[in-house]
This record gives sequence, C-alpha cells and structure tokens, in this order.
Amino acid sequence: MKIAVLTMNFNNNYGGMLQAYGLMESLKKLGHEPELLFVQQPKINILKLPLYIIKNFVYKYVLNKKNINYIIPDWFYTKDKALIEKNTNYFIEKYINPKTEKIFTKKDFKRIDKNNYDAYIVGSDQVWRPRMYKYIEYAFFNFVKKSNAVLLSYAPSFGVESWDYTTEETKRYKTQIKRFKAISIREDSGVDLCKKHFEMNAKHVLDPTMLLTVDDYRKGILQENEPLHHGELLTYILDKTEEKLYLKDFISSKLNLESFDVNVKTTNRNAPLQDKIYPTVTSWIKGFDDAKYVVTDSFHGCVF
Repeated sequence: MKIAVLTMNFNNNYGGMLQAYGLMESLKKLGHEPELLFVQQPKINILKLPLYIIKNFVYKYVLNKKNINYIIPDWFYTKDKALIEKNTNYFIEKYINPKTEKIFTKKDFKRIDKNNYDAYIVGSDQVWRPRMYKYIEYAFFNFVKKSNAVLLSYAPSFGVESWDYTTEETKRYKTQIKRFKAISIREDSGVDLCKKHFEMNAKHVLDPTMLLTVDDYRKGILQENEPLHHGELLTYILDKTEEKLYLKDFISSKLNLESFDVNVKTTNRNAPLQDKIYPTVTSWIKGFDDAKYVVTDSFHGCVF
C-alpha cells in the first residue's frame, strides 16, 4: 500500500526524527510504500514583525515574564540556521525517505489528497496535543476527502494526562476520529482519554523507535563512521534544572565516572555559532550505545 505518514515537524528533536524514521522503516519492512508528509515550521510574514515586538514588550515589562524567546520568531535571530541544523538536516535528507515537498501552510495540505495514497497514518510524538501541534485538525485527517481511504493512528501522544481540548475541539475531532479504521496510542493514559472523550477504543502500542532492532541503529552508526564517545556517564537533559544537574554530578562523583553529553551545547541565540550546532543523529544514538549509565529526563532518552 502507498501510505502517507503525518507526524510533528522535527525542530532538531532527536526523538522526533527517530520515531518518524522508525515508523517509515518498519512500514517498508512490511512491504508498504510510506511517504512522509514533510511538515515544516509555518512561515512568518515579515509584516507581522511589529506585532511580535509589541507582544515581546508586553510579556517582558507588563506581565514580567522573563522567558520570552518564543515570542520572537526564530528566523529573526538565526541567520546561521542552515549551519546550526546541518547535521540534523543531513539525517532527515538521507534517512527519512521518501517525503513530499515541504508543507508550510494549511493551504499546502490541499494538494496531499491528490497523491493517490491508499492509507494515512498519524503518529507518533505529541501530534494530538492541540497546544503543541499547529496543524491539529490535520492530525485527524480532515483534509482527506476520499471516502474509501484507510485512516489509522500509530502511537500518537496527547502529551499530558489531562484533557487539553476545548468543548468545540472535542466535538469536531470526535466526529473526525470515527472515520479511523484503527486507533493506537503511545501511553496508557492516552488510551483512557480516547475512551472517555472520543468514545473510541484505542490500543496501547510501542513507540515506533522500538519497532527497529539494536542492529538497525548500529548499522547507521557504522555507516557514518561515528567515533567512540569519551566518558561512561551519558547525560541527556532537556530541562536543565538545578536538581537534575546536581544528580548528574552526584552520580559521576559517586561512581567515579566521566560524564559526557550528546545534545547541542546551548540554544542561546547570543552564544558562539560552534556551540549552537546540533550533533549528528547517529552520534546521538552512539552516545547511548557507548554509555554505562544514563541520566535523562527525555522520553526517547529513556527509550534508547
């Protein structure tokens, strides 16, 4: 079958890239022809820049919110974006194939249904979290007009254990999800939410990264000739709180292990360019393979 795969836009997220890779490769192993719907960050109209600046001022000086980086669009700061993302883009271009032309806007989805797909799969990651995924209505395939199309979900996540949809959203997507032939969810809590709010039975399944074998991942490491990491305690911490950093240092000292990191050094826009470049995806994977111990607060960090 020719299958369209819809997931989150990647945003240099290692787990996000690898779950898409895992699902695509697993479908190929089953004899299907998957194609990724290549969703991108929405383009920002430069004419709207004054509005962003006003929002920035209100958040910082009126509401006294210091962490306001997300208010100003990334392109305003990252003129070196291509260099910063060169390694993650390399993985996407080489390993996650085939894929459609880039999808930037809701209008771009209109051409997707003309590609004669036999089936559509949405998943994994937080693609069913309305406050997280801009194209949430398309995550329930409202753009698919063919009545005989097979609609499926594989391991999407609601992202939270509480219900995050408005009454209107719940009603709308409850209608759309009834078109699905089968529904699976990444967490037990998601299965319960689906039953309670959509009145649909869902199956709890593995994240698609776990559909592949260790050898599948090591093949990529060998192909890219990734060097050995120096250290035995891998730290992959997304939210670097004081407590987590203390825990890392405590374990390193207690077990007498040298720690190393596989994530980007910093996302501070004012930092030196070299420190903002993301490591390769296969180097990230190899970090878990080389480590004796891992400290992580990441879902996919736990998986690997």
